Amino acid sequence: MQEHHLVVTPQVKRKAKQTPTRSIPRPTTPHEWGGIGLTKGMVAGCGWVYMVLVLAWYTDQVVGD
Repeated sequence: MQEHHLVVTPQVKRKAKQTPTRSIPRPTTPHEWGGIGLTKGMVAGCGWVYMVLVLAWYTDQVVGD
C-alpha cells in the first residue's frame, strides 16, 4: 500500500487563534459606529416574538427597534 501511495496520512489538528487580531473600534463622533442585536421569545397564545435593536455606540442609546 505504501509502495503505491495508497496510505492515508493523518490530519494535523490546528487550533484557532485565541487572541483578537485587531482592537475594538471606538467611535469619536455620534453616528460613526453602530450595532444591532436580535433576540426572540415565546409569548403564550401569540407565538414567537422577535426584537431587533439598533444601538449607537457613541451615546449608548437605542436609535431604532
